[in-house]
Amino acid sequence: MTKQHTIERIAQSIDRLDAAGLEQVADYVEHLAGDTVYSSLPEAEKQAIDDAIESLDRGERVPGEQVFRALRARISAAQSAS
Repeated sequence: MTKQHTIERIAQSIDRLDAAGLEQVADYVEHLAGDTVYSSLPEAEKQAIDDAIESLDRGERVPGEQVFRALRARISAAQSAS
């Protein structure tokens, strides 16, 4: 679906909304168009995320059980240190 087609679909429905419905649509559109968590990150963190995504796209993954095992070890070590 093209952007123009989507805009036309919205325009056709606008007249059927009451004031409260229009306000909800406006709020939602502002939310969608606003800043994201990603956009608020420092450039170094964005780059780290982008690098990780590229790594996943190349098929470079760590098995889930290995990740969970490492996390459990870190939690256990932190609890022991307390």
